[in-house]
Parts: sequence; C-alpha cells; structure tokens
Amino acid sequence: FMFVGNVRVAPRLKDAINRTIERKGKVIIPSFILERTQEVIYFLNELLKEKIIPSVPIYVDSPLATNITDLFNYHLDFLNEKTRQAFNRGDNPFELLNLRFIRDQKESKALNIDKRPMIIIAGSGMCESGRILHHLQNNIEDSRNMILVVGYMAQDTLGRRIVEKLPFVKIFGVEHELNAEVVVINAFSGHADQAGLLDFVSGCLPLKRIFLVHGEPAQSQILSDILAQKGLDVRIPDKDEEVLLK
Repeated sequence: FMFVGNVRVAPRLKDAINRTIERKGKVIIPSFILERTQEVIYFLNELLKEKIIPSVPIYVDSPLATNITDLFNYHLDFLNEKTRQAFNRGDNPFELLNLRFIRDQKESKALNIDKRPMIIIAGSGMCESGRILHHLQNNIEDSRNMILVVGYMAQDTLGRRIVEKLPFVKIFGVEHELNAEVVVINAFSGHADQAGLLDFVSGCLPLKRIFLVHGEPAQSQILSDILAQKGLDVRIPDKDEEVLLK
C-alpha cells in the first residue's frame, strides 16, 4: 500500500475543515475502513504538521478500522519509501495527539452529546450500515456541520442521496432534513477514471474481448461506446448472464 501525496486532496480538505470548525461544527466523514480511512488520517496529519487546520479532536469510530490501522503499524514493508522513512523518524501519522480510536459503543454514543468542534471518521463508506448512521442521525440537521464524502456512493444508497443533496433523507426509517453542508472530494477515489481505463486497455492489446462488469450502467455504456469505436469487442453482461470463454 502506498500513501500518495495527491495535490488535489490537501487544499480541498483544508478548506472544508477550516470552514466547518470556524462555525463550531462537526466534520462527519463516512469512510471505507480499509485504506481509505488510513489515507484520510494521513492527510489530516500532513495538514496538522503544517498547522493549516486547527488541532481539534479527531475520532476514528470503528473497531474494525482500528484493527486494520494497527496492521499498518506492524507491516511497514507494504508502505512506500517516503512513508516508511516518516515512521522511522518517529513521525507516525496514526499517533496524533488529538487522534483517538474508538471501540466501545458507549464512547461512540458520547460523541453525539459532545458539542465541541471535531472530526469523526466512521464506516460504512456508503452510509448503509455501521456507526456512521448514528452520527448522521444526530448531526445531519445542523447547518454548522459538514458531511465530507471521500469515496464512491453507489445508486440507491443513503450516501448517494446525501451526495445528491436531497432535502430529506431517511435514517433508521425516519426522515431527517439535510441541513448540513455536503462536500465531495473525488480525489480520494481509488478507481481509475475514463482516461486511466483507456490507457490500461491500450497497454493490454491485443485483446479478444472486453467485459465491463463494474460500474453504473450509464457510465459503462459510455466507456463501451468509446472502446467499440476503437474497433474492440466490448460487452456489458446482463445480471446472471453466463459466458463461455474459449
């Protein structure tokens, strides 16, 4: 695993956090627990070292994300050279003074009555389950707060409805008014964009056939059309379709 210093992430992350903290709000970050949570912490650490965001409490509210982060500390060989050097200097991005990992449910619930400005990172990444639902339930109606989206939100998920900024969203079957600011930082995405996928295909030629099996239908169709224009045999399989490969 490599931490990548994406220049598009830091400025937007800084602006989003500073704007929310200035109005005494909370930054709620739904995050995938593997790699994405650790990336977010890494960038927060970079911003804190540069003293360009305030030193507010940061909570990772997920027992599994806590366990996975421990693995990062134990397996430095899987990190890139720059990050390993930082660890060797004693600059561990997962040991910030204001960073706390939460396992206990009581501690998790206590965050909802804590009125201080803070940053809460919790799963699940698409807001369909997990502790993030409780934090959204308790913070989504306050306009001082921000929901910071750092990952892909599939169709028909709560996360997508938040990204689309619907006036009301259901959480645990109850409608809540979406008053919190919603900010999406796509630069965190672990997926290649269209140009990246086309470059990948170009490096794999010649190919007998290409199957597009991961993505939303509209975007898959656009990519399929572009590949077909290049003379490639492309297919978007139907659900439960079986294909015999020869």
